[in-house]
Amino acid sequence: MIIWIASYPKSGNTWIRSLLGAYLYSDSGIFKFNLLNKINQFPDKRHFEFFLKDFKDIKKVSAHWIAAQDRLNLFNDGTIFLKTHNALCTIENNHFTNKNNTKAAIYVVRDPRNVITSLSHHYDMNIEESFNFLTDRSISLVDRKLHSDVKTIIGDWSNNYQSWRNLKFAPILIVKYEDLIIDTKKTFLSILNFLKNFIDIKIEDNKILKTIESCNFDRLSKNEQISSDLDSSIYGRSSNLDSMGLVSFIVGLEQNIEDKFDQSISLADEKAMSQKTNPYQSINSLADYISKLLSKDRGNFIKNYKFNIEPSIDSRPFFYNFFKWSSLPELLKLRTQGTVSMIEWGYIMLVATLLIALIFSLLFILLPIVAFKKLKQSYPKKSIMSYFFLVGLAFMFLEIMFIQRFILFLGYPFYAIAYVIVILLLFAGIGSSISKKIEIYLIKIKSPIHTIDISIICLSTLLIIYLFFLTPIFNAFFSSNEIIKFIILILLIAPYAFFMGMPFPLGLAWLEKHFKEGIPWAWGINGCASVIGAVFASLLLMNLEYTTVTGMAMLMYLATLTIFRFVFLKKP
Repeated sequence: MIIWIASYPKSGNTWIRSLLGAYLYSDSGIFKFNLLNKINQFPDKRHFEFFLKDFKDIKKVSAHWIAAQDRLNLFNDGTIFLKTHNALCTIENNHFTNKNNTKAAIYVVRDPRNVITSLSHHYDMNIEESFNFLTDRSISLVDRKLHSDVKTIIGDWSNNYQSWRNLKFAPILIVKYEDLIIDTKKTFLSILNFLKNFIDIKIEDNKILKTIESCNFDRLSKNEQISSDLDSSIYGRSSNLDSMGLVSFIVGLEQNIEDKFDQSISLADEKAMSQKTNPYQSINSLADYISKLLSKDRGNFIKNYKFNIEPSIDSRPFFYNFFKWSSLPELLKLRTQGTVSMIEWGYIMLVATLLIALIFSLLFILLPIVAFKKLKQSYPKKSIMSYFFLVGLAFMFLEIMFIQRFILFLGYPFYAIAYVIVILLLFAGIGSSISKKIEIYLIKIKSPIHTIDISIICLSTLLIIYLFFLTPIFNAFFSSNEIIKFIILILLIAPYAFFMGMPFPLGLAWLEKHFKEGIPWAWGINGCASVIGAVFASLLLMNLEYTTVTGMAMLMYLATLTIFRFVFLKKP
């Protein structure tokens, strides 16, 4: 559930985020740049892309406030922190949040007189304009002011503060910005003690002091200046900026770029934060990086960048997959130089697992054939064995695809894995048991159509239906309770699983009739294919979309149909 870090703009929200990010998400308590991303902005475009395209229409946005939070909570096991400047308001009976999504809230309040001054400096307004801004109940800002592509309802200062102060359905802590300045340790300790009621944290005095020191904005403003020299370092040993200084600089730069060019770009990308490869080496390198992001050739720049910085989408939701093989030699070299490498080892481990599966599969299949002549004689034709290999591979492709696809719908990966596997195996077993009876009946009536034809045709038809209707179904039932979702899950997967269970027993039945010695080989090869398919499908899904991987599985099933028709049904 969500713990909100709420405030009116220019009230110290970023400072609180930095303190909490450093203390909660680092062992040392020392602030690092990427920790700021642990507490993201809400509302934001990324939270609403699943529901709508027009982010400027507040009525449309408000209709999906709760659904977006439902989705966030489903994808995050435990507590998540979110920053917001949105008032705790209601638009056409659409509430900004509710008790089902909100665990607690921290509201940072600042003397409005100081807010006026800060607004004046930050948004380049005179005092009168800043005052009007502060007292205007209709104020709603977009992207260039609040770092969000989605309309945000701020309201006037008083209304914003009172809306959160009067929060009824969840505990709230009011933090005064002035108290944070006067006694940072005491105020931050009160925040941690408040959070201790909702999350498991240890209060460590030394860690608190380190956190406060590394997030000292006064020190940053006085001592950390960037030279005007274009070759001067922005970040690193030769620069005056530490992590917090870089945060302040980058956030301000992003905002200025958006104001001037009316384009939203992200410079705060941890994928680019290796000291040897990132664009923050100098003002010159950063300027070059920004010019490329703003250019018409932006697509090619992203494509050729050293890391995968393509945005994640619902059909490819692997947020941490930024690895590129082309950068591997450079990244390995960086490790030997003592620089923190940005290698995503999870991806490489999957590749290693696939290689191990391939090696052992070949070893267990080919070695007995080479070593024992009798076993070689019992080995069926390659075309027959390829049938069982493709059946195992295609089955696992669809199974892994279903698991990944339904994580989006069910939320928790554990539920998706458990439910999908149980439903698949259950109904595939039913399909297997019925397939032989169907085949006997078709032979009895001398039908030119076989059970394998029916199963593959039905699988292909269901695939086409799913391509058009699966997302609308997800949208329609996304906010339903778990029982309804489970019923929907059964209705969607059961027909597919039923027909997926037919090709393998049909192949075994043919072997039993014509070549019994080949049955153990069929089981072995199908098992190897299942192991390989599970890993291979996971890797493909990280690089391709669901539709592509599903299409590959269906091509495999069509290949099995061809083999069955032109090899199995010929006279043995």
